[in-house]
Amino acid sequence: MAEEPIVDMQQLLDNVGGDENLANMLLARMRQDMPQRMAEIRAALANGDCETAHASTHPLKGGLASIRASEAQSVARLIDDAARDGDLETARSLMSQLEEAIDRLDGFIKEQTNPSLSAGR
Repeated sequence: MAEEPIVDMQQLLDNVGGDENLANMLLARMRQDMPQRMAEIRAALANGDCETAHASTHPLKGGLASIRASEAQSVARLIDDAARDGDLETARSLMSQLEEAIDRLDGFIKEQTNPSLSAGR
């Protein structure tokens, strides 16, 4: 089975009518929002607050789905479901996977929205 892309750019472009500027704007906005969302989720899980973890994970999950970041979205969905169900142990156990997926996504967005960064390669 082929490895999924970090972001399915074709699907994202299809969703925005082929507008690359809009796609990149959505990616940049997601990159801007991710650190705060991740901090909120980390704090909520550290405090044993499933309600706040769910409230913070849910919009992150939606944003990741909208930019077609399926790996990160899938892990965020699992954390969201666990937090909604009050399963703190599962939610906490998935955080490292989400952190890794978000780190990969951040790098992808950085390169995608700043083409000059990859021009020297």
